[in-house]
Amino acid sequence: MHCSENSTNSATSNGGVPSSQATISLILPAWNESEVIERAIAEADAALRPLSVDYEIIVVDDGSTDQTASLVAQAAIRNPAVRLVRHNPNQGYGAAIRSGFAAAQKNLVVFTDADCQFDLTELDRFVLLSKRYDIVCGYRIDRKDSALRCFYSQVYNLLVRILLRTDVRDVDCALKMFHRNVVKKLTISGNGFLVNSEILTSAKQQGYRVVEVGVSHRPRIDGTSTVSVHHIPKVLASLARFWWSTVLFPADNPRRGSGLVMIGSEASPREIQADAGNWLFGRAVKWVPVGLLLLASLFVLMNLSHSHPTQRKLGSQRETVTSREPFVKPSGSLKATIAQVPNAGVRQ
Repeated sequence: MHCSENSTNSATSNGGVPSSQATISLILPAWNESEVIERAIAEADAALRPLSVDYEIIVVDDGSTDQTASLVAQAAIRNPAVRLVRHNPNQGYGAAIRSGFAAAQKNLVVFTDADCQFDLTELDRFVLLSKRYDIVCGYRIDRKDSALRCFYSQVYNLLVRILLRTDVRDVDCALKMFHRNVVKKLTISGNGFLVNSEILTSAKQQGYRVVEVGVSHRPRIDGTSTVSVHHIPKVLASLARFWWSTVLFPADNPRRGSGLVMIGSEASPREIQADAGNWLFGRAVKWVPVGLLLLASLFVLMNLSHSHPTQRKLGSQRETVTSREPFVKPSGSLKATIAQVPNAGVRQ
């Protein structure tokens, strides 16, 4: 089930005194973010202070070549809640998230990017929903990125939903909260941008409860994005490999995935088939991203051009349907939680 909302419900009372007993670790992966990292830390501190009396801000400097690490070290001197974890050399976004998870010491663990595109005061909703769910995922409302980047994101999200069956509308939204005992059981093997897909696939396979909540998205003002169109082929190839080895043929045997079966080993016919398939897949994988991108683009374009009967009728009257999201009335145990969140709905 997915919860969506468009307004903030404060989790504090009595003039800003924290009403929640949650302890929170906030992780900020950062690579060459010297222009914005001080603002990111200040916004995180201001957002966490009303929510908890016990929190930490963990900045994972992923091999930055600018002044990011030194600025964080200075912030840690001024504020004991700030901690610095360093990679040398650069290891990748997924590795930074993994290091942040390993360093987290509080009961709730949340990560977000250091580019200040999210309003962290909205974390009060995440804390509220964490009382009922294992993982709380944000999804960006009115995303403030270029049209081309939004299109790439639509294609990627469609591919992830089809291949990995995560049922999450905005898999790479960089605002997610977890219980620390859940984080310890999630499988994150890659170092790149596939980390969110890995996390949600692992959560689904282990039966964790996941909820989505709408969050504000702001344009990036300072610094430069490290994501570019050149990452797309690599990400799609990684997605294809992950789908093959984790969804179709889960890697529950150390022999699997190499394309070879040891002589004299007691391999089952299914294991032999999987190993042979993985070997063939490895030979053909360079063509997979192209095919997946073309296929997903076709589906997205078909979806964009699809006209619902209601839309056709309203179109003839020169009216516009502004939302196609199907919302239903929350049922049972969800009523108490959603009642505390204004303008909320639940999507099944």
